[in-house]
Amino acid sequence: MTVVFTGVHFKPGKKALDSSTLSGSVVDDIIKLLPPGWEFKKVNLYQCEYLPSGEEAEEQERWFFNQVERFYEKTGGLIVYAFCGRMVEQRLKKWLVPGTYVPHPASIVYQKSRLDFISHCADIISDRAQAQADLVEYINRPL
Repeated sequence: MTVVFTGVHFKPGKKALDSSTLSGSVVDDIIKLLPPGWEFKKVNLYQCEYLPSGEEAEEQERWFFNQVERFYEKTGGLIVYAFCGRMVEQRLKKWLVPGTYVPHPASIVYQKSRLDFISHCADIISDRAQAQADLVEYINRPL
């Protein structure tokens, strides 16, 4: 199973959901709770350091959707997109990208709630991964 954590855009000079950022460190902690045999990727919807709009946003979303198709083929459908935040979810659902919403990692305000938040996100992703695996198994069953 491959899980692709999907953020919005790059922070200046950083990789997608970089471990040195709050969001990236939370994603790292979520990954620690998921099965060790899984593959994890961190990507951004937009390949720039700002939030694009209009035609530029559409063009980048189209590019991202093409990447989704390639990942899907490569994994045989055993892939889950974890949309980090409602904006990412709304933009990608428009393109029919299969995935599941998790609250934006930077929405953690208090350290006390961090463990609950991380555990909740890991549960959401695990449930979606199981559903995706069941679907792939059903589709590939002998007739």
